[in-house]
Amino acid sequence: MLKELTKTMYGIEDNHQTQSRFKQTLRFFEGKLNNEQTILDVGNRNPFTDFLESNFNVKIDNTIGDLDEDFDIPKPYYDVIIYSHTLEHQFNPLSSLLKLNRVMDDKSFMYVMLPERGKLLWCKGHFHEIDDYRFQLLIKRAGLKIIGKTKNKVWRNWTKYLTGIRPLYRLIREFNTTYTIIKT
Repeated sequence: MLKELTKTMYGIEDNHQTQSRFKQTLRFFEGKLNNEQTILDVGNRNPFTDFLESNFNVKIDNTIGDLDEDFDIPKPYYDVIIYSHTLEHQFNPLSSLLKLNRVMDDKSFMYVMLPERGKLLWCKGHFHEIDDYRFQLLIKRAGLKIIGKTKNKVWRNWTKYLTGIRPLYRLIREFNTTYTIIKT
């Protein structure tokens, strides 16, 4: 992935959108993560990984290397794989999904979190703004199956919505979607 295109406000500092997303993620993972599981977060270690570890008292590994080229996965098997807001930054997410499929078994779960928004809101750091139909095709091609979908509204500071047409459009068309995926 091109690092210069994937830099974001990922910290928990005073960023309403990030705080909202972290709270939604915390609610989503309640009862899904425990310290007996092997857990992989796809991508470099970041504040989100630390946030999950501290809130759920779990140990989380991260992939090592460039997801578009060749990357390492620390263990041969994982109970849970978290692919949070990373897939849309890759040139070839199918390659990564196929490699991740190999460290799953019939009891593993993969959680893929993606932004869902209208084409007017696509941004230059995202190579794939994937709608539901195309994401289902991608997952099927990778030998995986979607068994659940949770869609949450992305909330920004309310003053941001009053600064133009695109920001106002965000009010009605910007969501975070989490897919629950298993191996077929």
